[in-house]
Amino acid sequence: MLNLIPGRRQARAIVAGLALALLGGAAQATSINFDGLPDGTVLRSRYAGVVLTEAVKGGEVYARTTPASQSPTNVVSVFPGGVPAYGAYFGAVQAVFSAPQRVVSIDAAAMRVPEGLGEPLNRPFLQAFDSSGALLDTVYFQGALPPAGGVTPYETLSYTSGSANIARVLFSVQQSQPGPSVYGYFDNLSFATTVGSGLVRYDDFNSKRWVETFIGTGITTFTKSSKMNMVVAANAAGDPFVGRLDSLCLLRGDFDLSVEYNFPAFQQGSGVRTGLVVPGAGHIERTSGSSHDVGLGGEIYYGAIGGTSLEAVPTGDITGKLRLARVGSAMSAYYSGGKSTAWKLLGTGKVALDDLPFQLQVWSHDPFFDDRKVTVQFDNVTLNSGKLVGPSCPTPTP
Repeated sequence: MLNLIPGRRQARAIVAGLALALLGGAAQATSINFDGLPDGTVLRSRYAGVVLTEAVKGGEVYARTTPASQSPTNVVSVFPGGVPAYGAYFGAVQAVFSAPQRVVSIDAAAMRVPEGLGEPLNRPFLQAFDSSGALLDTVYFQGALPPAGGVTPYETLSYTSGSANIARVLFSVQQSQPGPSVYGYFDNLSFATTVGSGLVRYDDFNSKRWVETFIGTGITTFTKSSKMNMVVAANAAGDPFVGRLDSLCLLRGDFDLSVEYNFPAFQQGSGVRTGLVVPGAGHIERTSGSSHDVGLGGEIYYGAIGGTSLEAVPTGDITGKLRLARVGSAMSAYYSGGKSTAWKLLGTGKVALDDLPFQLQVWSHDPFFDDRKVTVQFDNVTLNSGKLVGPSCPTPTP
């Protein structure tokens, strides 16, 4: 039996069906859907820039025909015949790149056979390695696992490295957890050496793109080294008190928006919230909950989409990124922090299709604030994909 998966402490996840958007311009990304080939075709050297093999024994992997309800028309599998779904007991598909990549993704769906009792815990995953064989990160399927005999929708598992150093990836389904077996369908392998030229930088913090708004007292702002600093004084007051940057441009249609945050002199348990907000749709925040906070004590990521609160996730991050992405009427909230560059899904909900502004916010409330000076830095407000409308809106970075 194979045991390909490290412990859960290495789990990193991103789910949204946004692989090509995250990869940027299509000219810079290679996407392989395995279609147009007879069932059982060997894939080893069929595609330029990548060699596909079975990871454990170095055997062949195959293009496999699946029902239209799974992923028309082909997926990739370690099996030459029979059901294409597989798990780590049978191996993993490995993609070795001819040149190091920065972004790699694979679509995964989880499947269970009718037999097997108990709660399913094993999940599809994507692992990325550098040229020395060191594990860069592991990205896990985050959606609900299927009931016996069921199959989930596809999720995009994607890893973006800090540089073009991904030499190979492998993907399969865990077997390390207890419970019934889970198998996976895998499709749409994508990879790119850069994040892409479709990014829109919005972080110059000038008055042509932002309006400052303050509620209550005690929050001031200043820019230094192209970073926006929001300073919460120890005597800040209000219920709430808020420092906010409102965008003058609006987000239209599908979008993927992110911002970097940093706490230069971290104050644990301060009661201060730091957030990326799309008014009328949702927000994600990095909260430092005080000992007298309301249900949000401790250091957490938190948020709400479409009026529904998301699960609070404990964290020790003092620097990281916040992200909101809308596809159709579904909007998802993500966070990334610490040494990992991988995005983690906080939650998804339904939102309107309107043109929407966005905000950077720092805030708290008199009953929750711990009366200590806190500085929050924002940097690199980036539209990873989507369209901005309005006067003085920036165009994609060359």
